[in-house]
Amino acid sequence: MGIERYFNAYDAVKSYNWLGHDGHGYTELLAIHPLYKPGKEYYEENVQNKAFPRVWYAKDERELLSFLNRYHGSHMCCYGVNPRAEILRNDKNYPRRAGESDIAEVQNFYLDFDYADEIKDGKQAKTLEDFLDEVDSYLLENKFNRPVRAFSGKGYHLLFALPTIQVSEHEDISDRLNAFWQKLHDKYASDTESLGIKMDKTTDLARVAKIYGTKKPGSYDISRFTGDQRIEDNSLLEYLLSLPIEQSKLPKGSQSKGLPITTYDSLPMEFSKMIENNLEIARLWEGTGKNSGDSSRSGYDMSLLHACIKQGITDPRDLATILALRDNGGVKSSGKGDDYIRVTVMKALQNSAW
Repeated sequence: MGIERYFNAYDAVKSYNWLGHDGHGYTELLAIHPLYKPGKEYYEENVQNKAFPRVWYAKDERELLSFLNRYHGSHMCCYGVNPRAEILRNDKNYPRRAGESDIAEVQNFYLDFDYADEIKDGKQAKTLEDFLDEVDSYLLENKFNRPVRAFSGKGYHLLFALPTIQVSEHEDISDRLNAFWQKLHDKYASDTESLGIKMDKTTDLARVAKIYGTKKPGSYDISRFTGDQRIEDNSLLEYLLSLPIEQSKLPKGSQSKGLPITTYDSLPMEFSKMIENNLEIARLWEGTGKNSGDSSRSGYDMSLLHACIKQGITDPRDLATILALRDNGGVKSSGKGDDYIRVTVMKALQNSAW
């Protein structure tokens, strides 16, 4: 039996255009094989099954459809909801996935409401739709736009369009989106529990979503997109930027005392040699050379750590020392302290672990 390649090109193209990435960079496209298993321990198995994710970047509808024609039916096909400023590549020059620190602009996010299993009957779907009508009403009461609703195959996404946010100007935007998610999660916790609905965390800046108009291999449920014209929500943006958040909040899964912030008096010898022999690292150390992405001091700090990790410097104390001693960095130039060092090193290690 052959692979079923059918997808709804109309929904795929309409949702791609709704994202609003034109003029803002590239849309990351991701094809996930059903046999793929994350983790180094599954490397050989993934090689044998040819199961590693495939990463593309699209600039227009034609490239999106070419990607779907190639991978739909054999892979789950996804796109990044926020633009990527450039085509990102790994050390072997293959396209790679974006991490949160690679995102320079935020335009969209979504909320994800699912049942534990795929929706099996109309009554179950109607219960979830009625619940989402209540969420819509609450958002409208607070003067926000009604979110676009899309059927994901397991439930529904509520999609929000924002005026473009420069991450370099609002470095805590990820925390603010998380705070918004948490408020809604807490407000409806009793309802979702009683209805058996999950509200998954989906607000990380590099988030991908299954391309609407497609389906997972082996599934009968094709996702649907009901949006039309993109309407950016200025009121929601103003609300997000006014939300109180924990300034020293650490990445998910970390503990404030779980990462050493001990620093040495001098740069690691290995790094000092890199400054002399590696032009990329030398420029990042000096705060020059970036043509795209976050060009703030903290943006350079993060890019420098990523470059160091790729070159094999992974000891948190060495990375913390590099941050603390960089003349043009966030610590020396902006007076940021231990929490900044801890969070930046932790994020860099987490993003590079993909």
